[in-house]
Amino acid sequence: MHFDNKNKIKEMKKNLLFAMAILPFAFYAQVGINTTSPKATLDIKGVNYDRTGTSQDNGKATLRIDGNTEHALDMGTISSAPYGAYIQSLGKNSNRGLPVAINSNGGNVGIGMIPTKAPNSSSPSKLYVNTVATAPNDGVATLVRNETTGEIMAVRAGNNTRSFSTLTYQLNNVSDDWVNNFDTKISSTNYTVIITGLIFGGSEQAKGLKSGVSGSTYNPLNFRAFIEGGTWRLYADYDGGGTAARINGNWTINVLVINNTLINTLPTQTYNLNGNINGSATSAPAGL
Repeated sequence: MHFDNKNKIKEMKKNLLFAMAILPFAFYAQVGINTTSPKATLDIKGVNYDRTGTSQDNGKATLRIDGNTEHALDMGTISSAPYGAYIQSLGKNSNRGLPVAINSNGGNVGIGMIPTKAPNSSSPSKLYVNTVATAPNDGVATLVRNETTGEIMAVRAGNNTRSFSTLTYQLNNVSDDWVNNFDTKISSTNYTVIITGLIFGGSEQAKGLKSGVSGSTYNPLNFRAFIEGGTWRLYADYDGGGTAARINGNWTINVLVINNTLINTLPTQTYNLNGNINGSATSAPAGL
């Protein structure tokens, strides 16, 4: 009986020592790994990430969540400018980047902000981005979403960083009032050109038009931007007319140039009005 009491006392001492050992962590729960002065609940000091490294350590991640094959999720700090921190999903043996899913089962995501709108299970998740600075005067691109894949991408073609551009062509000393084919050298693969305005003028003699046939007739203004040889061309003419003194005139043509990543080109819609002044399409164009 005396022996049992001694064992109980020993057990109580062991439990008391264990409780005293863990007591500081219960009230001051800051744990450090590779550091004796943790600054957070869990503070891990690691080797900075080398973005150009291709060794099997895959950049020396500070924290790695390992997959059951050769993939992992790495987190850490960056060793070179612009420094900062990183989160990277990659193949451990190939250094190949792998997908990262955020809230893959739903829920809004905020960048630079906390989404305040309540999630709706019947609606898809939304991405909220807080713009903290105004856009600079150069190097700006428009973000668009690919409706097939859901990918968000920057809209640009070649060296142009704008989605829309405007410019003016001043075409002087044209034949009478006629511009048949002016090559803008603007790629029809990358851009769409739309004429937004035009003015015909020049000397006083060039401003008056006369009919190309006898009698009083009206000369309609025809103009268009069209594609030939992979570039956009300009056409402008008072059909059937010419300057009164056969003096060459000038055209001022304003155009809007749109990045083709924002353009949906539909086929020509052709209808016969059978001599009537009114008509109607059979349906809205397919593809809108």
